Amino acid sequence: MGKYDLKQVTLLEKLATDFDGIPPQSFDTVILNSIVQYFPSLDYLTQVISGAVAATKPRGRIFLGDLRSLPLLKAFYTDVELTRAQPCVTRQQLQQRVEMQLFQEVELALDPAFFTSLKSRLPQIETVEIQLMRGQSRNELTQFRYNAILHLAGSEVKSKSAKNYPINWLNQGELSDDWTVEKLRQYLIETNPNICGLSQVPNSRVMADVKATEWLFNSSPFKTAGQLKKAVQDLHNSGINPEDWYELELPYRVHICWSDSRGEGRYDVVFVREDIPGFILESSSKTASNSAYANNPLKGKAARQFVPELRAYLNEKLPDYMIPSAFVVLEYLPLTANGKIDRHALPTATAIMPELAGNYAPPRTVIEEHLAQIWAEVLGIKRVGIYDNFFELGGHSLLATQLASRVRDKFGFELPLRTVFEAPTIAQLAPIVAGLKQQNPTHQTPALVPVSRERRRMKLSSLNPKPKS
Repeated sequence: MGKYDLKQVTLLEKLATDFDGIPPQSFDTVILNSIVQYFPSLDYLTQVISGAVAATKPRGRIFLGDLRSLPLLKAFYTDVELTRAQPCVTRQQLQQRVEMQLFQEVELALDPAFFTSLKSRLPQIETVEIQLMRGQSRNELTQFRYNAILHLAGSEVKSKSAKNYPINWLNQGELSDDWTVEKLRQYLIETNPNICGLSQVPNSRVMADVKATEWLFNSSPFKTAGQLKKAVQDLHNSGINPEDWYELELPYRVHICWSDSRGEGRYDVVFVREDIPGFILESSSKTASNSAYANNPLKGKAARQFVPELRAYLNEKLPDYMIPSAFVVLEYLPLTANGKIDRHALPTATAIMPELAGNYAPPRTVIEEHLAQIWAEVLGIKRVGIYDNFFELGGHSLLATQLASRVRDKFGFELPLRTVFEAPTIAQLAPIVAGLKQQNPTHQTPALVPVSRERRRMKLSSLNPKPKS
């Protein structure tokens, strides 16, 4: 910040819940963009929002961006694991992988209904607006994330919002599968309504993933990942991309939010004439108990810390040959109808620990040794072979960023993030690191440059590494 003449900017480094020194009603707008997923719990987020409400002026707003959707979290990981899985992986193994991803999730995912529930706790919040992410691209950001805007009331807190207008729902709350973009366009041109909308619109961005999740966890004829992949590929393009409504080019403003459809990913779309001011499409999500609003990221972190601690303890007490080669942490033990442990339903180590599937190849050079150590620390596993794939071991875009940062700290130069995706094994990455090391003999780290939001968001399921020969 010292490089720029920004005297009007004050930079503070403190906990997100710490609003000491910030006078009440200081800001018109408070922005929490792309950080909420790193909060440890729902209670922590509630404390942050409470502080933000106190620091925001009447008629102000609080913007929370890039939120992970809890209702679609299972569909997201079904997409990820189905893309990674070899055709021979059984349906049960695939279920186990998705369930393990959900259990070990270390980021906070939120039900949009949580923000509606805040109105009963924080009466200053007058209206809650939920927005789907814009964009034609099909990736994690547009499919499984959303924004929330909390609109505060005026100086006199009102018990009921006065910002919304009556909406003429064209499908009367029924499924709107029969409506198309062109049909709606003709309706607006011919009738010129003030405000109208469609509810429960099928979302083409997530319909295939939702259907794959339904087939995977409910009764279906598919026995392997290969059969399930083919069935998903054979699905006809159903639903409407939310972005298509913005391209009507009519004198109407478009408002889109999630429907109260839980894990189906449907949405509501409302069209408002441009000469009607102040309309806000308020979220209609139903409130529930606190436990249903978010996952527990600390549970996944505790599970990842537990295995290394358990292994270290056993190393002190047992000889090497008695120490298990793999550990699988379960949320609960599967039981039979008689209440006994269902051994056939227990996950296999190879289903959860892909690093054990092939022959272990140790590092051959000093650079490979350093990289193997970095990988093991980032992934939270005991050892990594030079031919093991980073993403098959559980890596994702966030961990890839941490990996690139650790390489920079160790070797003293910047490793482009895309290199991790292009060279996902140590054997592939080591020569690149060696070449960069020769080009940077003084170990001077280049200055950081801004990266566009589009490049920072890479859909995990787009990673489909080729099988090792």
